[in-house]
Amino acid sequence: MTAFAVFLVLCPWLPCRADFEAVGEFRFVPCTRASIREFRELLSRDRSEADAQLSKKYDGNREKIEKHPIMVAIALMETTAADLVRRVDAGEAPERLEPSFGRLQRLRYSTRAQMDPYADPPMLVLGWKCGGNLLFGPLKLTTRTPDPNRPLGRSRAMLEAARLTRPGTGKPVSIEEMASMNAVEVSRLEPVADHPALRPVTPGDHYSAFLADLTRLIRKTGKKAERFDFAYARRILFFDELKTDASSPKIKVKDRYGISWKMKWGDEVHSDVVATRLAMELGATYVDPKFWSGPGESLLILPKSADRSAPSTREELESLLLKSSYKFHLERYIADAPILTSENGARLGTGRVDEAMIERESLDAKYLGCIYLAFKECQLTIDNPALKRLGGVDLNRGASLDDRVARSSVVFNTWINNPDVKEDNTRGGLLLDPNTGAFSRYVEFLSDMGASFAGPYSSGCLSTLSPNCVGEVFKTQFMKTHPIFLPDCWRNCTWADARWMARRIAALRRQDLERVFADSGWPAYAQQLGVEKLLARRNDLVRAFDLTEEGDTLESCNPSLTIRIQTPDGVEMPVVRGMINPLSRLVRKDETTAHPEGLLLSRPRQID
Repeated sequence: MTAFAVFLVLCPWLPCRADFEAVGEFRFVPCTRASIREFRELLSRDRSEADAQLSKKYDGNREKIEKHPIMVAIALMETTAADLVRRVDAGEAPERLEPSFGRLQRLRYSTRAQMDPYADPPMLVLGWKCGGNLLFGPLKLTTRTPDPNRPLGRSRAMLEAARLTRPGTGKPVSIEEMASMNAVEVSRLEPVADHPALRPVTPGDHYSAFLADLTRLIRKTGKKAERFDFAYARRILFFDELKTDASSPKIKVKDRYGISWKMKWGDEVHSDVVATRLAMELGATYVDPKFWSGPGESLLILPKSADRSAPSTREELESLLLKSSYKFHLERYIADAPILTSENGARLGTGRVDEAMIERESLDAKYLGCIYLAFKECQLTIDNPALKRLGGVDLNRGASLDDRVARSSVVFNTWINNPDVKEDNTRGGLLLDPNTGAFSRYVEFLSDMGASFAGPYSSGCLSTLSPNCVGEVFKTQFMKTHPIFLPDCWRNCTWADARWMARRIAALRRQDLERVFADSGWPAYAQQLGVEKLLARRNDLVRAFDLTEEGDTLESCNPSLTIRIQTPDGVEMPVVRGMINPLSRLVRKDETTAHPEGLLLSRPRQID
């Protein structure tokens, strides 16, 4: 027996399950008349608990309490649950209400996750579980390559995802029907059309339309936002506070519409932007809009020195981040010139707001004399006012265990090499319905994909990204991923589930990836390298799952490319054999002027 076979036998018994639920001891129950009524009672207790929490937080301000995402979600659940009670009392069969009831339970899970913040287990437990996942991840995420001509049979059909429908018609497929199909036919079945995490669209160019739709929604959230524009909002930002509940160095800021954003630095500034766009292009219902901001593109205005609770100069902001839990050296990210100094030579900032800037940028006169900063680069994420953001989404219990989208997400995250998927890095939320003005459109989404393109010790390492993402030994396929966390839904991923997601990824072509990477902020040669690497990994999926029969051809690509650029100083080779070249003068210049996190092996934020 080979070493691989031994590990394959032993790994399922190793006590290394991820087990990082956002809500402890949460029970998902079948839909019955009794369970629906019990659910209403649970909501009543949730409302009392949430009201007590929020009253303390907002000092009894009822307007703020009722507008909080938790209370909005509870109100929506109460209305929906009351309707389910009415329908079941009128004689409607509980099994017909199962989809609505299941959705309600998932919404409550995210609401409880918002009420009870996630807490890591003890470090010893964390190290043991995550270490086991990192070491044995590929051996735990395996599928047996089936005979494409053999019907599944009932026993194997029972292991496939539930709630699947026939493409084109949306007609549900029963277990008996699935048992008569082969695995290839099952891989062509689709999730329900109103799935909270995925829209029934063909993968392609969706991100620009998403931003346009989101702009229209944000403009409906209040009078001040009626003329909201993403580009204008990102130009001038005002310091709000240090963001302390995150692993990456970031601060909270506000734009000229009064909307909050997160400003972030470090090794995830490019990777998170690319990953969120790829998710949207594949049909995600929602993603957090993230933007890379280059040299001097976004200016941060600091409060005046009279407000001693916030930094008013460059050195004070640097000190704030250095003394925080991040221990982050911000000075490397601040633009080198111009520099405004005090009489004693202290670095105050990039400049000071004067009357010309007040006029040019349409600023309030109260900012006259404030210090502002320009950065070599940063990432900006809007706190979308058109979304009532809730807590983590269930990935380890309930419907996720037999949901095709949740199970097959292992393929997407393997493709982009994102090892950091857990319930706390996902989110549920309620989007604004423009027709009713109510927050009633439930969505689920990956909220933190910054660890994508993971390298040896940091994120965003295109050089170390392998051109392959699927392996096979003795007709057993395995995902070439080493996850920090391992959601239980991934363990249930079948060959048909994986092939379904591979088909969606294969629908993306070179022009789609070039469009996505163009927003990344990486220099052009790094963008080209990223496109070639992801195309190679896409092709690996096409080969592994025999997708050429679906019409998905192999895209021409060169993941080991060398790029030569003619410059006034001679020929530069910023990429050599598929790796960023640290000896290139062009690369060294880019790292100095715009990419202090590094381009060959990005510097991990933990030691930045």
